[in-house]
Amino acid sequence: MIVIEVEDKPVTEKAWQRDGRSGVSRSQTAYAATYDQETGKLKRYPVETRIRLAADQVPYAPGMYVLSPVSVYVGEYDAMTLAPKLVSVEEFMATIAPAMAALKKAP
Repeated sequence: MIVIEVEDKPVTEKAWQRDGRSGVSRSQTAYAATYDQETGKLKRYPVETRIRLAADQVPYAPGMYVLSPVSVYVGEYDAMTLAPKLVSVEEFMATIAPAMAALKKAP
């Protein structure tokens, strides 16, 4: 589980143009507690990152989050894809608890 902390609400907006199309990319700064690939241990300090926001998405309030289970899905060419969506730790636990209970009951 990757824990992500949002400290403040400011949203960065950046205009873009490509192939005759244009738009605005919105993101919010967050800090992710990540693991070292070589040691498999949690890194000592969180890493600053950006969480992309949809055009009409309300910014995340300051707090502790994890990646929602809907963040990972099978996309093009049957490859696993990640589109980060955050949920509070409490919301995540409430979502995952029924799934874990169902796994325990499975033969």
